Amino acid sequence: MRSMQIKSDGAARKPRILVVEDEAIVALDIQQQLVQLGYEPVGHSSRAEVAILLARDLRPDLVLMDIQLGGAMDGITAAQAIRSAQAIPVVFLTAFEADDMLARAQLTEPFGYILKPFSARELRTVIEMALYRSATDARLRKSEQQFRTIFEAEPECVQVFDSMGELLQINTAGLRMFEAESLQQLQAYRLPDLIAPAYRQDFLALRQRVMAGESGVLEFEIVGLGGTRRWMDAHAAPMRDGDGRITMMLSVARDITERRLSFQQRRVSDHILSAVSQGVVISGPHLKVLQVNDAFLRITGLQRADIVGRTCKILQGPLSDADTIRRIGLAMHTGQDFQGELLNYRRDGSTFWNELSITPVVDENGAISQYVGIMRDVTERKEAQAAQQEHMHQLQSLSRRVLAAQETERRRVAHELHDELGQYLTAIKINLQTSQALSEVSATARNEGNIKIVEDAIHQVRRLAAALRPSVLDDLGLVPALNWMAEQNAARGQIAIRCDSQIADVRLLPEIETACFRIAQEALTNILRHAACRQVDIRLELRQDSLLLTIQDDGRGFDVNATLQRARGGNSLGLLGMQERASLIGGVLNLESSPGSGSRLTLECPLHLALAQA
Repeated sequence: MRSMQIKSDGAARKPRILVVEDEAIVALDIQQQLVQLGYEPVGHSSRAEVAILLARDLRPDLVLMDIQLGGAMDGITAAQAIRSAQAIPVVFLTAFEADDMLARAQLTEPFGYILKPFSARELRTVIEMALYRSATDARLRKSEQQFRTIFEAEPECVQVFDSMGELLQINTAGLRMFEAESLQQLQAYRLPDLIAPAYRQDFLALRQRVMAGESGVLEFEIVGLGGTRRWMDAHAAPMRDGDGRITMMLSVARDITERRLSFQQRRVSDHILSAVSQGVVISGPHLKVLQVNDAFLRITGLQRADIVGRTCKILQGPLSDADTIRRIGLAMHTGQDFQGELLNYRRDGSTFWNELSITPVVDENGAISQYVGIMRDVTERKEAQAAQQEHMHQLQSLSRRVLAAQETERRRVAHELHDELGQYLTAIKINLQTSQALSEVSATARNEGNIKIVEDAIHQVRRLAAALRPSVLDDLGLVPALNWMAEQNAARGQIAIRCDSQIADVRLLPEIETACFRIAQEALTNILRHAACRQVDIRLELRQDSLLLTIQDDGRGFDVNATLQRARGGNSLGLLGMQERASLIGGVLNLESSPGSGSRLTLECPLHLALAQA
């Protein structure tokens, strides 16, 4: 029967054995037997102290140790020293079977005993068993060392509990998570006491399921010995013994505090984004949209699936300003903030003005990780600004035309005063100067001629005054003034003008009466100049909470849009003047017409502004 071979550096060799025996003849005999059995004796010692040194230097595979040795140290003490220092297996040689000696020898965990005298077969059997056990123990130690290395190197918290829930083992990562310096320090506490109260029962229920043969997962919060709170994601499984009985629980827990906090922060962030009335869009470094809030979707009319993963270029269209788009791109490329306004497009194709602010977000290395855009729909403001600018333009045009009209009116009044009233006064002067020279004409005749000239002058002054502002408007009110104006224009234009009123006995505020009269006056002037009509109807009525003035003709009509466009360009003083007067009294002027179907002008103003106090 061949002896066990020892593998060293991949090659098989004979087992090397150190013999410790104080009787030289016995020692020599043992060495010879070892050679015959296929072993290699590497040395011999008769003293325990020397045997310890030889074991250290020679590193044999096995030591045959006589218990009774000469000197102060016996074989049991030497075996314990060798076993502790080099983990070399020892087989005791003894001629005695004393119980106390065997009890001491067992404390050194020997790999066998052999009683003297022994046969070669007995020696071989004991040696082979010892070498086999040593090899098995070595593999076990290596496996345990590998397991311990993995156990300690594992970045997650690894714990082993017994069937009663007591902590048996924990790795270094777990100690750090629980803020403990050692297993013993942590074992002084009940683990459930280190779990947040809200999750203790869940943890105990998990342990019961695992000990019943199930695996389980649980997220829970712990409080370390230093007071630090952490979130753990634990995966637990049962551990069985050689008979298949569940005796322990293995738990591998991951620290998910950052993930949990990040999730909570995202929830808070999402809540804040949902509550913000302005549109918010978050893009990655390559400008693809990562997240938008509800306000963004409401402003643009998009769905999240329409925009997430794409760029905001889908909001741009033909009317979007190319220069602004270029400045946005330049700011983002250089990591600068951008603020400006851009005309964008909604999902349905309608446009809106976007007041946009873009800010880059950098990471810890200074690289841009995100862009955050804040957008606000300012369409109403832009339209109001445009309307205000248009209104200012109209006012400027109106002012220029009013000044021009004033000068024209002054020239006309000056002309009439010079040509009409001046002539009358000159005639009176000539009559007075020549009254003495014309003795043949009686004084009575001369006075009658002067009175006629004065009457004509007075009539001319009254006509001019009425043209500037009819006294009937101030004395009698709007309705009589409209009737007077209708009579005057009907006679001059040779058309039928009908005036109908439901407020004959009601006086209005002076500014209301003036505005209505001037609007009607301008409308009649335009009708006489351009309409070529036969009939004009003027109607004044009270309708619910409004005063309504309507002027309608059956003339040739016109294109309203074209007329309004000319008015905005400053080419229609009359229409701009009417609109301005309506606006000043809080009213609305509406003009309806089309070629060949006459025209209809309506002024509506609030009734509570129109009625004068009694």
